[in-house]
Amino acid sequence: MNTLKIPKKTIKKVDSKENLYKLLDNYWGILDSRIIDYLNSLIELKFSVIRKNISEKDRKALSELEIYRKVAIYNIYNNALNMFNNEDLRLDIYSNLDNYEGIKVNAVIDDEIVSLFNFNYSDKSNIGNISIYKTIDNYKQLKYELEKLKKQIYELKEDRCPYPNTDKSEILPNVYGSPDSYWTFEHEKEIKNLEEIQNKLLERLNSNKQLTNTEKKKIAITNLINQKIINEYGLKDSDFKKEDSSKKDIFRKVYVKSMPNLTIKNNIDTII
Repeated sequence: MNTLKIPKKTIKKVDSKENLYKLLDNYWGILDSRIIDYLNSLIELKFSVIRKNISEKDRKALSELEIYRKVAIYNIYNNALNMFNNEDLRLDIYSNLDNYEGIKVNAVIDDEIVSLFNFNYSDKSNIGNISIYKTIDNYKQLKYELEKLKKQIYELKEDRCPYPNTDKSEILPNVYGSPDSYWTFEHEKEIKNLEEIQNKLLERLNSNKQLTNTEKKKIAITNLINQKIINEYGLKDSDFKKEDSSKKDIFRKVYVKSMPNLTIKNNIDTII
């Protein structure tokens, strides 16, 4: 009996140092020697491509070149491997060796998988996307979110269905029936979800609940790694802009640093 073999996903691996130098040879006489030296330094991992070791004008011009994209990916990928392989922590690292188009790093804390870092370069039109993570315990933030929730729930309860109470199921076939019943179902579902979050918040704030050992470890490790990455990239808080928060995940704040063909997201979770 033949066994069905499922082929592995074919991925584009990071270029080797040798291949990058061969490609770079083609740019002698085309690029300024100062830019060649910069690209050489990136290949040698002397510093991160994210650091401000080049003007924004030069970076923007370079971002149009495929050689820069390849060198930048090599730099981010190998720099991350060096950072995390030297950490004296129990980390799960997924890379090209695991058929992953990028590098993903998790910590295992009391059998809970906690995200620390993710770099994915599968989109061939840009360098890629970097996500870093941090967990915090912020009592003031929880109180602020509770007041926002109360207001949001009150406003939702004051809403009235915009559709007439008639049976027009042909408008939304095979869904929930008429438009008004569909709206009512989704509306009540949203209120219920928010009330569940509100109750969880109230329980935390009223009980003065202490952090568990797992939560304390999660905060310690995510803050340690997050700060290490921020330092390595030469970034500071003011380099990031707050992204519009999702109603479904009000306890995760996302801060974004945008560069030519590269996005860095700092995901900050508040424990409840």
